[in-house]
Amino acid sequence: MTEELSPSFNGVEFPSFVRFSADEPKGKLNFWDPDRSGPDKDAYSAGFDHFRAALAFAHASHAEMFLPHVVKWISFAGCGDMERGFIDALAAAAAVGRRPPILRDAVIDLTEAATGISAEELRYGESEAIEYLELAQACRSPDLVASLLVDIANYQFGHGALTFMTTVCRAAYAGGAN
Repeated sequence: MTEELSPSFNGVEFPSFVRFSADEPKGKLNFWDPDRSGPDKDAYSAGFDHFRAALAFAHASHAEMFLPHVVKWISFAGCGDMERGFIDALAAAAAVGRRPPILRDAVIDLTEAATGISAEELRYGESEAIEYLELAQACRSPDLVASLLVDIANYQFGHGALTFMTTVCRAAYAGGAN
């Protein structure tokens, strides 16, 4: 059962597309369950609006890793017009942001232990994201990054996908602060 309550994090209410399910003993957050009752023609722009709400929430709650959670849940939903709007807005913010610092070795080690993804693959995804972000910024073309994020959301991108997506989300978080 999905309830219509909006839990909060660090005292900030989650955006409207985040749902809380009370089915489990401790509850569970679904990071991408937007209202789809509007006209299909408005879905893409709704995705942009959801990104702006997500970014505002991430900054207000100091939750830099909120955006990667949303993109991960978008991949569960599949990438329709609303999701594409979100991803395009995310890529545009990432292309104007400062590059996030590389992940610390301790974070890579923890991620490797938790996911089974090798440190080499994690570093590869991170370096690819930085290269694509620099190219997108130089060419003023965030579509370079958005197209790969859509591939990731549709499970068509393998090696390094996790840290590619996370690095782009971290850059969008930084770009949203500009």
